[in-house]
Amino acid sequence: MDVVAQGPLPVASLLWQSRPGTWALTVICKATFLLVPTEAQLAPEQDPIVEQDEHWDDDETRSLRAASDIAPLKQRADVVLVGMAFAPEARPVRSFVARMIVGDIDKSVEVFCDRAFTLDGALQEGPRITRMSLRYERAGGGPDTWNPAGMRPDTRDRQGRIAVPNLQPLDKVVSGPGDLLTPIGLGPIAARWPSRQQKLGRHAGRWSPADLTRAPAPEDVEIAYYQVAPPDQQVDVLRSNERIVLDNLHPTHAHLVTSLPGLEPKAVLAGREGGPRVIPMRADTLVIDTERAALVVTWRAQIPLRSAQEEGHVTVSLEHAEKEPAPREEMGKTTAFVGDEEGPATLPFKATSPDAVITFAPAPPRSPLARPPSEGTVALERVDLPSPAAALPFAATSPDANENAAAPAMKPPALIFETPALSPAPAPSPWASGVPQTPAPDAPGTAPHARAPEPIVAARKTIGEVVVEGALPTSPAPSAAAAPGFAVAPSANGGMSPSDALLLVWLDRKTMPRVVRKRAWQEILDAREEEPIDPEFDDPALFKDPAEMEDRAEAHAILGRAAAVSFEGLLDAAMRAAKKAHAIPPLEVCEGELSLPFDPIEALKTTAATARPFAAGKEALSAAIEEAEGFIGSPGYQNAPGLAERFTRSIREAYALSAHGLGGDDLDVLVARALCEGRHYQRRRVLGGNHLRALLRAPGERHPLVVYLPGAIADDLPLFGQFPARLLGEVHFAVDPEEKLPIALRAVALGRVVRLPQA
Repeated sequence: MDVVAQGPLPVASLLWQSRPGTWALTVICKATFLLVPTEAQLAPEQDPIVEQDEHWDDDETRSLRAASDIAPLKQRADVVLVGMAFAPEARPVRSFVARMIVGDIDKSVEVFCDRAFTLDGALQEGPRITRMSLRYERAGGGPDTWNPAGMRPDTRDRQGRIAVPNLQPLDKVVSGPGDLLTPIGLGPIAARWPSRQQKLGRHAGRWSPADLTRAPAPEDVEIAYYQVAPPDQQVDVLRSNERIVLDNLHPTHAHLVTSLPGLEPKAVLAGREGGPRVIPMRADTLVIDTERAALVVTWRAQIPLRSAQEEGHVTVSLEHAEKEPAPREEMGKTTAFVGDEEGPATLPFKATSPDAVITFAPAPPRSPLARPPSEGTVALERVDLPSPAAALPFAATSPDANENAAAPAMKPPALIFETPALSPAPAPSPWASGVPQTPAPDAPGTAPHARAPEPIVAARKTIGEVVVEGALPTSPAPSAAAAPGFAVAPSANGGMSPSDALLLVWLDRKTMPRVVRKRAWQEILDAREEEPIDPEFDDPALFKDPAEMEDRAEAHAILGRAAAVSFEGLLDAAMRAAKKAHAIPPLEVCEGELSLPFDPIEALKTTAATARPFAAGKEALSAAIEEAEGFIGSPGYQNAPGLAERFTRSIREAYALSAHGLGGDDLDVLVARALCEGRHYQRRRVLGGNHLRALLRAPGERHPLVVYLPGAIADDLPLFGQFPARLLGEVHFAVDPEEKLPIALRAVALGRVVRLPQA
């Protein structure tokens, strides 16, 4: 059987045995696209088929530069990323986060400059970086891990230093050489690595896919062996217009949003009775190459043969998809034979029709809270062709076997990766950031955001993605007159400049005796004493209590002039204080963008009330609101914020699908404004009192710092969802296990930075 390319795409084929004397042909086709904003473009030069794993420097002990394209089939679709990560705006930084979103995959890697622990346990850091290789050699690992090419935690160099991996999972704080870093990466996994060899069971090290041309695969070889992506980078379906979001993974676009262009190969089988047949090809591999700014998609189809010498030919051409891809929830509605989970998923497996073309269909949709299955669950879609022959693929079937019999029992193989869980945690409330979730500004060269609702097949953004984008620095808010609707406009942040004004919003005067005694701030206070008195503002008669005027003036001077401490510096200060018997929390100044997340219960009430007028004639929206109102009326609902967030998301999603328009305003903006005006902020009873829970986002820091403000000052806060701020506060170790960082700040003074127009 010949395979011929009719067009620019390279093709290949693999002739293999499903069982002794039963042959199958896998047709392979791949396309290379340019990685550009909005929609990828077909590249003028196409990458060739990769016939075997290509290791860096041709050294099999190193990680893969490219995985082999030759495989008989893949149960799920692989998404891998190779190349470099790029610091925002090419500015040298200590660390940054690289993030990839493709379909249901949302994965981030924290990227650091070179680091090493010395013999005395001190952490040394190398030069700041503008880019970093994403090879597995830069991540944690070693011979006894799933990443044998990674950096070992027990190896010292000639100076006695232990290198710390450049790539690490989020939320991991490295404080000493004994801190082990879980291996993490985005690239393909070599066939010889433990995680794939384990899929071969007792045949590990003795069997390879090349043996399929000589004999069938052993029965206990798992299908998942052919997956080259880590388990958390595998999806059921890779669509022809799949949406791709990359953060700090493109040399010129820090935040790149694009999609596959909807092109698909068309394979036509000729030479059999009944005339030519179109063979469905399934996309099962996406490679993102950030250094080359390229995307590579691989498709595959399996054809049963009457014999290894069967004549005929398959012609593969490139064309646009004949129809829009179905929504994800519809793509599982196929004639599928899905094995149960009582035995191992293996090669061979059973098929039915003698002339069937076998492709994989996704399993039925899962509950949002359900953990996705591991690699072993198989769903087969059977496309019957006329003319009987032997069964495909792999398992022998008796001549009188029941065609409608259930597929053999299958059990997902054990997940051996120490990577983050396959399913991301439930998405946070859309109100978690305390501001309306408007899209971030487009990266240079991208098309502006359109107001028209995109079709369902365009892969809408996840709530988690919208929240992250909403938290990114934005341009200065328009004036109130120009702001559409009731938008709670965020302010721009970027550190104080001479033209900025600092407003002292609140001060805890009881702490001032401690504040003024801190040696690091004595020079600031001494310099203030030397400044001339302004009778218009410094007259003690302006205050009922002259001491209050003095306290506020000193706090203002420290907030405005003291050097802000990084989050790492705050942790160091807390560690030093903890070594003292009295353990008084240290006082420090920090700065960033301050936001106050909204209470999820109040957010649900307000969302339901705001959306109710637009629910007439909208079944899904009405049902979502009624479910939410039923929850609000149930006993103890105030103690279930997680459920409230789920109901809020349901209303927002139903509202988005109902294609409503509010004359320029949207549901998010109206709800956020109402919550802000009602001061419905999150509150925590910690540190001996009732506090508002705020979040401080600082440049270069991955996670926000939790700041506790007195609950009584809610009405004194500005009606901005977020604003630049400088804070003076006590550094405490975390008092809430749900928080990301090991420290928190109890504010004793809050200053708001106001951006003034340049002359």
